Amino acid sequence: ASQGVVGVDLSGNPSVGSWDTFGPVMQEAKRREIRVTLHCAEVQNEEESSSMLQIHPDRIGHGCTLSEAQIDVLSQHQIPVELCLTSNVRTNSVPDQDYSQHHFKDMALKNVPI
Repeated sequence: ASQGVVGVDLSGNPSVGSWDTFGPVMQEAKRREIRVTLHCAEVQNEEESSSMLQIHPDRIGHGCTLSEAQIDVLSQHQIPVELCLTSNVRTNSVPDQDYSQHHFKDMALKNVPI
């Protein structure tokens, strides 16, 4: 296990950059038993979100546009998701700026840790 850094968190503008740039570093962190949090699926990019979930991060942020299969991965591996319903609604990350359309319910029904 690491003797200094205990965790890393990848976040930023989801419309800039590529997971391919950061993926190898995050995989190495996991290999070294450093906890990894990834902010993903804040905007629609199913391929990138799937790639991010393949490393089984210790936690994800957002998850607004995850597919049902991707939510199943979260449930199966018990990957916690940090959510802010108000932020997601106000930033148009959920359909029609409507709390009833928020993905919280889908995740809760599948026993994803929230």
